[in-house]
Amino acid sequence: MFSYFKISFTKIIAVTYIYDISNPLYGTIKNVSMTKIKETSTNFANKKALTDECPELYASKMIGGQWSLAICSYLINGKLRFGELRKSLGNITERMLTLQLRRLEEDKIITRTIFAEVPPRVEYELTEIGYKLKPVIEELEKWGIMHKEST
Repeated sequence: MFSYFKISFTKIIAVTYIYDISNPLYGTIKNVSMTKIKETSTNFANKKALTDECPELYASKMIGGQWSLAICSYLINGKLRFGELRKSLGNITERMLTLQLRRLEEDKIITRTIFAEVPPRVEYELTEIGYKLKPVIEELEKWGIMHKEST
């Protein structure tokens, strides 16, 4: 394992790599800096304390990712299949969409319905608590438009 630091104007970014010997001839280098924060770290404890005490930060953590809010915005209009969501979101990769959908399902914001058909059909829909995001998303949209026009 090796690390390097990249200095970018005002911040230092630490990137950690491991050498993967699964390919006996060449091996590969994998970036592992996107791993979860260790639960024993001070950073983890601070984030947990903040989200436990502050409902706004908790809510932001639930829908605050780059794609989570966009996914919820499209699902507010009703059920969508995986392919429809992917087309609607444009630049998202299948892997990222899958990861985001799993996380939203785990957080009970969306439900996934699998139909026993050939080819398999999967539909995603907001849960009852997910549909309660509608006024929040609408207000964020209004604020975004207002802020974009003022800058």
